[in-house]
Amino acid sequence: MNSFNSTLTPNRLLIQLDANLQKLAKLSKVSISRRDLFAGVVASVLTDSRQASVLNTVAFDYAAKLSDLDLQFLAKFDVVVTGGVLSTDQLRVLRSRRARLVLYQWSSALYPDEGGDEQRTWQAAVQRNARSWLLAPEPVTGGAAAPGKSGLWYDFGSPELVSALARHVCALSATHGFEGIFFDTLGQDSLPAELLREYNRRHPNNAYDRAQAALLSKCAATMEGRGIIFTNQGYRNADIFLPHSDFDLIENSATVVEANGETRLRPLFDTQAPWESVSVPMTKLVVSAAQAFPKTQVVHLNYTSPNDQYRHRAVYYSYACAKLWNQTSYVAPIHIQDVIQDSIYFTDLGDPLTATHEEDRQAGVAWRRFSKGIVAVNSSTQPYRIRSLGLNLSDPPQGYVFSQ
Repeated sequence: MNSFNSTLTPNRLLIQLDANLQKLAKLSKVSISRRDLFAGVVASVLTDSRQASVLNTVAFDYAAKLSDLDLQFLAKFDVVVTGGVLSTDQLRVLRSRRARLVLYQWSSALYPDEGGDEQRTWQAAVQRNARSWLLAPEPVTGGAAAPGKSGLWYDFGSPELVSALARHVCALSATHGFEGIFFDTLGQDSLPAELLREYNRRHPNNAYDRAQAALLSKCAATMEGRGIIFTNQGYRNADIFLPHSDFDLIENSATVVEANGETRLRPLFDTQAPWESVSVPMTKLVVSAAQAFPKTQVVHLNYTSPNDQYRHRAVYYSYACAKLWNQTSYVAPIHIQDVIQDSIYFTDLGDPLTATHEEDRQAGVAWRRFSKGIVAVNSSTQPYRIRSLGLNLSDPPQGYVFSQ
């Protein structure tokens, strides 16, 4: 899906061309020149690229009940992740158009005494098997648990727990007509420190991440390849998690909601705090994972405050930043309990025309040309003109979409 990050450069194209010639020379006595083979190789590369450039639109909403207008808007997306099982009427609206529904699952633990009958039944089974299925018999705070809340933390070193949890989440998803599962808080960094120590004491030869990845594998097998496995930040341990993942999420890639409630747009480049910029996490972590696992589509989920003056600016900024790497984005208010409607998500920009984006790093500006338009990001505080394209990027910081 994201193979444009590894599009063949002219030198790599010639290398592939020569390799193909050598193979053909061994199989045939017919002499074939570079020029004779060139058209076939280029046609094959362009065909693969066009197929890979078809990206799914993805939306998130964790509200227990949505308005009819919000439901109609979300139904336009290819994939919608919900925080729980919605009412039958709401699910009917979401399915009325094209959306494939994906159910949220906290992968590390469960909150006791929350959820419906199915969750309570599952909790009872977990507590009956607490000695081998849990890292502690009682709820523990910290790690990826919400502030002020405690969780019962799974021991993925138990094959019985992994199999039972896979059956539970797949059955829950299928019973309510969902087509996939979103696995939040993957990886050992989501555990409270004392429980990670307990896991390592119990299973010194079975790394937590690898054991947890077995859950993804079992769920994929249970759904027989027809369901969606959606991971959160699987790129951090790509070799372990992304072989099983159809979608992977990066959060807060372009925005930050400050403690005072204001939304800040991350700079594209920041020499003083590089990991707080957009570009460094992307180039150091996400791009290499996407190249290694091109079947996994990367989705950017960014957050904004309820303040109206930031909402749509954040939507455009996030959209343009993601498109610099030919990826998709979605913006929601913090806690994902509201919908920010914008038609920008459904813009058809066509295929990228370059292997990567172009940039003026010193100015804090980047852009990428597509067959049906251009996206640009001006993360500075000064207007900028892309002279080669004749485009003015005014009123920054902002993301810009110029579609044909």
